[in-house]
Amino acid sequence: MTATTLVKLADLNKSYGTGSTETKVLRGLNLNIDRGEFVAIMGPSGSGKSTLMHILGLLDRPTDGAYYLAGDRVDSLSEDALASLRNQRMGFVFQSFNLLPRTSALENVELPLIYAGISASERRTRATQVLERIGLAHRIHNAPSQLSGGEQQRVAIARALVCNPEIVFADEPTGNLDTKNSLEIMEVFKRLNQEGHTVVLVTHEDDIASFAKRIIRLKDGVVVADELRGDVQ
Repeated sequence: MTATTLVKLADLNKSYGTGSTETKVLRGLNLNIDRGEFVAIMGPSGSGKSTLMHILGLLDRPTDGAYYLAGDRVDSLSEDALASLRNQRMGFVFQSFNLLPRTSALENVELPLIYAGISASERRTRATQVLERIGLAHRIHNAPSQLSGGEQQRVAIARALVCNPEIVFADEPTGNLDTKNSLEIMEVFKRLNQEGHTVVLVTHEDDIASFAKRIIRLKDGVVVADELRGDVQ
């Protein structure tokens, strides 16, 4: 493991069920992701890509094997410790946005800061700044129902960024968007990566994966291809 390694998986397996009903989803994965990378994880349905994303994001645990985050083993930590790591060091963006419907964009972005124990005035300042950063300064008081799909996903990205995470996980973030909004959202992720954020994206779409600098392909729970792309601008 080098000083630039942010994520390291060693002989990682994930199974569900036991005995005759056991299903092996991930099989002996060995994977490193360095700080500042933009990685797309691809694979057909059932390949294990969403399970891998959940383990990387500390939302699930491997059956066996090891997961190191910035050099520290994290797969065996307590639930409270995992929740703290997720809040302090990770940001999450999902296909369905997961915004609270009766609260404003600003209040949605403030949520992780509430869990982190940040004061109300500091929460408002930081949430406003990150919404301005992604181009939604004029929409901070609007509820999700008053925003387009692309704007809702930008709010979700702002929420993921407000704690200044080391790594941003995005699970099919353009799955509910049309082509125009999808490309605009991917430009946001591209800019975030250029600003220094590590981005790990799950997608089944080649045009979305083309924004990444590295593409990891899964099939039947194993890595079948790991491609560095030199043509990303």
